[in-house]
Amino acid sequence: MASSSSQIPTGWNPKNLSVVKDKSFGVIPCRLAKGEWEVFLIQQRAGHWCFCKGHPEVTDKSEREAACRELKEETNMEVKRFLFEDTVQEMYGFEYNEKTWKDKTVEYWLAEVKDDTIVKLQVEEVQGCKWMPAGEVHTQMTFPQAKELSKLD
Repeated sequence: MASSSSQIPTGWNPKNLSVVKDKSFGVIPCRLAKGEWEVFLIQQRAGHWCFCKGHPEVTDKSEREAACRELKEETNMEVKRFLFEDTVQEMYGFEYNEKTWKDKTVEYWLAEVKDDTIVKLQVEEVQGCKWMPAGEVHTQMTFPQAKELSKLD
């Protein structure tokens, strides 16, 4: 599978490959620290910085439940409360393999996470993590679509 390091806007398919639509769900974990909002980022094993996300499984009762499960699997964090009912979307495309182009959409819920959580990273997928002030998150994100999405202040 090709690395998503060549992310570009969705809909652009320079080699006219077969297109596959893909959808994932995630949570943007937030906390109040000394009266200021912080946001939690993960660094994938491939090296890029992003938010937790993943595909729904048959046991998930909803898209939001899938997002919460992915957060728990990747970080051991749990949602305390959702800050908004609506989601924010990240959309991009990439060459998945020599015959396939993926147009990917990720829906994220912004949520405050429980304070007492001990972070345990899913080492098969995640190599690092950090809390950052909400207004600085875009400076750490790797891809342009994630940078734009993460301008949360």
